[in-house]
Amino acid sequence: MSHAPRRFARVIALISMCTALPLYPVAAFIPGIKIAVTQSNGKVEFEFYRLDERGNPLEERARVHNLAVHIPGGTPYVPGSIRTLWSIITVQQSKMVTHITYGAVPDGFVQENPWEGPAPPLEPGKTYSVSVFRGRRF
Repeated sequence: MSHAPRRFARVIALISMCTALPLYPVAAFIPGIKIAVTQSNGKVEFEFYRLDERGNPLEERARVHNLAVHIPGGTPYVPGSIRTLWSIITVQQSKMVTHITYGAVPDGFVQENPWEGPAPPLEPGKTYSVSVFRGRRF
């Protein structure tokens, strides 16, 4: 029986959908939101926390209504292009959540990408980015 350590994909978060920050050790910031990323037992989980005016994390959870996971290189020969692997969005404003597990669609949400089938598996050693939105949708 092999006890080799598991390798997980690296996940980064986007600030305003344009500037990526590496997760060191497991969190990154979007103005007003801290995305805490945990990776264990083959699952990648995202938790969202509010930030104060100075960018300090609060214990209060932030509620979001969409999430997308991207990989660099969506369009060949276009620097900075990304390809969305998986995205979900709520169908009702009241169904915003504070926690999402990659590949699991929460109640009251729909999967936008891919249109059919499950979320593609994340590959060890690859870098991914995550974007969320918490404003008013309707």
